[in-house]
Amino acid sequence: MNYTCLELDRCACRLPDEEAGEVPASCVVRRRGAAESEADMMAYVAARVASYKKLRVLRFVDAIPKSVSGKILRRQLRDEFVKKAKTAAA
Repeated sequence: MNYTCLELDRCACRLPDEEAGEVPASCVVRRRGAAESEADMMAYVAARVASYKKLRVLRFVDAIPKSVSGKILRRQLRDEFVKKAKTAAA
């Protein structure tokens, strides 16, 4: 299965982790009608990368935040991930 046909945009970033220091995470903008779950996409990536590069968190988003010049605003994504994790833990 080729997941590039199921996604419009994606971004990988690092999230802080108490145990490992940082862990890989990803945000994906899915095409309309794509039925794959987060677990399916994480398994697809895990089968193709080294164990330390496996995604620990994958989240579907409506849009990847970008600057005026088109650069991905990874800090903003990371802050949103951390905020949601704190909210879920509370």
